[in-house]
Amino acid sequence: MTDKVKVMTDLTGRMSTEDLDDSQSNNPMADEPHKPKRPFKAESKNWIYQAGLGEVDDMEVIKSLNLDPALAYNIAINKAAIDKAQALTYKSLIDQGVKPKDAKAAADKSKQETLSNIRTVEKELNKKLL
Repeated sequence: MTDKVKVMTDLTGRMSTEDLDDSQSNNPMADEPHKPKRPFKAESKNWIYQAGLGEVDDMEVIKSLNLDPALAYNIAINKAAIDKAQALTYKSLIDQGVKPKDAKAAADKSKQETLSNIRTVEKELNKKLL
């Protein structure tokens, strides 16, 4: 039996496929049950995924840090995420009553530690992550 497939895009423009069920296939002999959607998935470029440290999809990073969805599946996501995390760290410290100068120093230190960790992983993998 030949599979009938409908190609569609979601709101972010990512394509996915859906197998058509018997009623949509125009094939009276179709006997396979309806299968779930199979998204065409681009490879995540976030450094955690690229380093093999976790199955983190770029859209999870986009949603959790409220980043521009255009950054998904692009290596630029890493710099944007690090910069956003730095800004959120600063804001959180200010909200906790930390002096601006101290909050900036702590946020900067956190960013530098993150960058250092990523550079270490880059060397180990011989792979550019930023």
